[in-house]
Amino acid sequence: MKIYIIAIAVLLVSCSEDIILENLPIPANQLIVEGSIETDAPPIVFLSKNFPYYGDYNLNDIASFFVHNAAMSVESQTGQEVQLQEFCIKEFLPLLSADQKVNIYRLFGLNYNRDSVEKYGDSLALFPNICFYSIPDIFTFYTSGAGSMLGKENTSYSLDIKLDTFHLTSTTRIPSLIRPNGLSFKPHPNPLNDSLVTVYISLSVPDTFGNFVRYWTKRNTGAFFLPRSRSVWDDKLWVGSNVNLPIDRGQSMRDSIREAYSYFWRGDKVQIKWTNIDKQTYDFWSSLEADRGDSPFATPLKIKSNIKGGLGVWAGYAVNNLFITIPK
Repeated sequence: MKIYIIAIAVLLVSCSEDIILENLPIPANQLIVEGSIETDAPPIVFLSKNFPYYGDYNLNDIASFFVHNAAMSVESQTGQEVQLQEFCIKEFLPLLSADQKVNIYRLFGLNYNRDSVEKYGDSLALFPNICFYSIPDIFTFYTSGAGSMLGKENTSYSLDIKLDTFHLTSTTRIPSLIRPNGLSFKPHPNPLNDSLVTVYISLSVPDTFGNFVRYWTKRNTGAFFLPRSRSVWDDKLWVGSNVNLPIDRGQSMRDSIREAYSYFWRGDKVQIKWTNIDKQTYDFWSSLEADRGDSPFATPLKIKSNIKGGLGVWAGYAVNNLFITIPK
């Protein structure tokens, strides 16, 4: 069975041409969850309706897929519970400072810096009205770092969603953070490409199985992006070993995949968002990234959702940020 999941980041950068394919099955009506909670950050949950991936839609339709007015809560294993509140971009962006807007844009993978926000103002909010659920005091979090619920290591979090006849539940765990030893780089093997480098991460992998990671990368003042190839790893090949693994540069979906694929440039200030995740989170993203259903003629794989009563993922992340500056 193929999951028809709304991929927000992909849709935001897609072209506005209609995509029309005929004689494809119409999926059953379901709700899609893409939610997460990170260490020292509040829960963020996107709730949407499923739609046929090869259906007839364009960029202007995106807002219609978000589901509103759900009753949603998150409870930690310690008994702390918070009722999540719905927020929509166009309602609160005018209330934010330029720095706060930058943080919100980057939450959705949009590559704006403070200068561009100050120059163009709220015209940057002309993209579709993205809606999400989070803690009621999320503005306090973005201004001071405090909030009514922030993720902690070694803690499980249960998500509960109710809307009409739908009842969705899920549990995720933020595992212990296993800190990498550091970052290094090597020049491109072809001397004709001497402006390019590969960044490596040094790891001491624990001698017990069951450690999973996901990562994003950032160049200079840009946004975080996922690698085009694979963003999740498990430890089965390296358990108990010291390894240096190449890090693929994350890319916007707007970039050509051939544009110095996986490499960074000399002079870059590189940041790696390296996270530890539980097995269910790994299984979801691994199965989604392995899904070969990128054409109507490919054989789709079964995507491993951890949402009961719906589709998608509720994911916990233990976050470690690493930095390296590549000399020119």
